[in-house]
Amino acid sequence: LDDLGTASWSALNMLMSSAGIMCLKQKMKINAFVDSISTYFLRPVQFDSFIALKTDIFDMGRNFCKVQVD
Repeated sequence: LDDLGTASWSALNMLMSSAGIMCLKQKMKINAFVDSISTYFLRPVQFDSFIALKTDIFDMGRNFCKVQVD
């Protein structure tokens, strides 16, 4: 947490990447890792706030998979 009581950007990115990996493990039964992540919009979250993440697999090939986390 920073001085304002908000979670750091890296902690929120880690939460989003973990949600994407869990989505792939549950739906497709594959073991994956994050190679790159693109964050378009991220706003600060106060401590003790409820965070709801929605994941969606929108592109999948033989060697790659794209997961959207909202």
